Amino acid sequence: MKGDLSPFGFNFSKLLVLNNIKKELGMDQIEHLYYGAAPMKQRTKDFFATLNMPVVSLYGLSETSGGCTIQEFPYASLTNAGIPFPGTSFKIFNPNEKGVGEICIKGRNVFMGYLKMEKVTWQAFDSEGYFHTGDSGYLDTDGQLVLAGRIKELIITSGGENVTPGPIELAMKESCPLVSHAFVVGEQKKYLTFLLSLKVSYHESTNVPTKYLSIEAQNFIKIKLGLKIKTVEEAKKNEIVLKYIQRCVNRVNERAVNRVHTIKKWVILDTDFSTDGGELTPTLKIKRNVISKKYAE
Repeated sequence: MKGDLSPFGFNFSKLLVLNNIKKELGMDQIEHLYYGAAPMKQRTKDFFATLNMPVVSLYGLSETSGGCTIQEFPYASLTNAGIPFPGTSFKIFNPNEKGVGEICIKGRNVFMGYLKMEKVTWQAFDSEGYFHTGDSGYLDTDGQLVLAGRIKELIITSGGENVTPGPIELAMKESCPLVSHAFVVGEQKKYLTFLLSLKVSYHESTNVPTKYLSIEAQNFIKIKLGLKIKTVEEAKKNEIVLKYIQRCVNRVNERAVNRVHTIKKWVILDTDFSTDGGELTPTLKIKRNVISKKYAE
C-alpha cells in the first residue's frame, strides 16, 4: 500500500500462490475491495491484505448520496477512509487538541434537506453550507480522513472527560475471540465498565440468541484453554475463562489513549445482543440508550 515498491519475491508469490487462492475463493475477477457503514476488525483487513486482496474503507452517508471519499490504488490505506471525492470538501468542526472533531461535508452530492422537516434541516447545516454528519474524525497530514466514532455516542465521565467508546469496544472484540459485543458504560461515572456478550448459538426458527456458546467459542475454549464448556453460565463461573478475558481487557488497556480510557470493571451478560432483545437495530447497530437502561442494574 502507500505506493511503495513491491517487496522482493512478491510477484513470484502472486504467480505461485496468491492468484490461485483468489481463484479458489471466486474472487480472481475482482480488482478492488471496499467496505463501509461499520468498522472492520484490523486483523480481518490484515488477513485479506496478506492474500493480496486489501479491503479498504470508504466513508459516506445517505445524506451525501452514498460514498463521499475515494481511495486510489496503489496509494490506498488500511487505516483511513480516503480523500474527498472531486467536488466535495471536508472540514473538521470544533476540533480538540488532537485535531478530532465533527466531520462536515459540502458538495453537489450533499442532499438539500429532510422532506417536510425544515427545522431539522436547518440544524443539520451551518452558515457556510456544510452538512454536519454527527461523526467524529480528523484529516491526517496527507489529507486522508480518519474516522473516530459518533459524536452522539460520546461518553462524558463524572470528571468531565470525553471518551469515544467505539474504538475501545472494537479493540476488545479484536483482543478476545470469545466476545461478540463489548459495550462501554461510563456516562457520569468515575470509571469505564465493559458489558460483554459472548458468542452464542441461535434458534434455527426464530434466530433468537440462546444461552449456549457457539461452536466457534466452544472450540476456542477447548483448544486455547483446555476446557469443555457449552453454556454462557458455565463460562461465567469458570476461573480460567474469567482470567483469560481479564488478560484480554488488560491488552485493551495497554493500548488506551490515557488512564481515563481504561476499563476498570467488566461483566458477562447472560446472552448476546439481538434485535428481538431490543439492543440492536435491524441493521445490527447498537442501541446505546436501550442497552444502558436495560442493563442499568
